Amino acid sequence: MKEGRSSGFTFIELLIVIILIGFIMAMAVLAITSWMPGYYLKSAARDIKSQILQCKMRAVKDNCSCEMHFAPAGQKYKIVNAAGCTNTYSQEVDLAQEYRGYPKFGDSGYGKACEEASGYSSVGTTFPAFAGEGGYQFRVVFQSNGRPSLAQTGGIYLRNEKGQAYAICVNPAGGVRMYQWDKKWELR
Repeated sequence: MKEGRSSGFTFIELLIVIILIGFIMAMAVLAITSWMPGYYLKSAARDIKSQILQCKMRAVKDNCSCEMHFAPAGQKYKIVNAAGCTNTYSQEVDLAQEYRGYPKFGDSGYGKACEEASGYSSVGTTFPAFAGEGGYQFRVVFQSNGRPSLAQTGGIYLRNEKGQAYAICVNPAGGVRMYQWDKKWELR
């Protein structure tokens, strides 16, 4: 029998492969962490649009007004049925907790996206102010016909630290639109 070299990998070859895999994993983690703020912002904008639509549908279904309250300073919002409704409902969402603090209500710095709004606000919403409890200062109220109450049109603005921004707007007919900033406000 011939004595020869046994087949397999050397320790150096295995070490090089492990180092390459580690390097590739590190690059993937860096790419994912830079992508997360935009992902959370888009997700929060879609969730808020869905919640506004849910409030509108709840008003029609329950034949009773439904309100969506916003607290830009506290970074939270909630849906509540109006007083006197037979079906009571309340749901609160904290943006900082739900989305790890990435998106925030606030001035996008890009001007007005919601044409329905009477003005532009640096606090992150153009919905009318009201004296709410728990820091809730702004609201949109949907009537039982699915339309917002008079003077209840406007929008909510979300942004992140990377300069990305979204606006969710409610028009007088009850339509809900989402805009994204990409050198100008574009409908999404």
